[in-house]
Amino acid sequence: MTPSLLFLSASLAYAADAPLLQPDARGESAPDRNFDVQKLTLDVDLDPAGGQVSGTARLDVVRLWPGPLVLDQVDLRIEDVVVWAAADGAPAAVPWWTVGDELVVDAPPATVAVQVRYAATPRNGMHFRVPGPTSLDPRAEVWTQGEGTDHRYWFPSWDHPNDRFIYEGRIRAPEGWTVLTNSGHDIVN
Repeated sequence: MTPSLLFLSASLAYAADAPLLQPDARGESAPDRNFDVQKLTLDVDLDPAGGQVSGTARLDVVRLWPGPLVLDQVDLRIEDVVVWAAADGAPAAVPWWTVGDELVVDAPPATVAVQVRYAATPRNGMHFRVPGPTSLDPRAEVWTQGEGTDHRYWFPSWDHPNDRFIYEGRIRAPEGWTVLTNSGHDIVN
């Protein structure tokens, strides 16, 4: 126990003499954001044979700065966006549009829930494998690997490492499939 205490003391002494580090400026290390994601709920259906996913992504967000909610997306077929004000739970009519690889939601200046109904045939982030003559896989499988910024290929989100939120996943797959998800954790996208 004593070596740990000495190490801690030495670390604190060094830190006191070290120059003070300033935090990164807004937008320097990751894109600037106007909202903080508190919770992401995915409610999706997998179509392994078609290499597709469809459903809804609901993001509970809190405003940080003026401006729209900007979510990352790549080639998602956005069908509809619904926004609820947290205070009364009533839907709010707000415009939304896509610009390049971003979904922009003109959300009201409050805490809101934004639900995006969409479909995707992801070319990254979600991977579909089927057995066949050239495949080493003995059975069909689907998995996600979005580290970096690849989740935007299969659901709309703030796809950067500068926001943590609770994640809940409701994933439906064809009969006979087993689904595993890491719901309930405080994670980055």
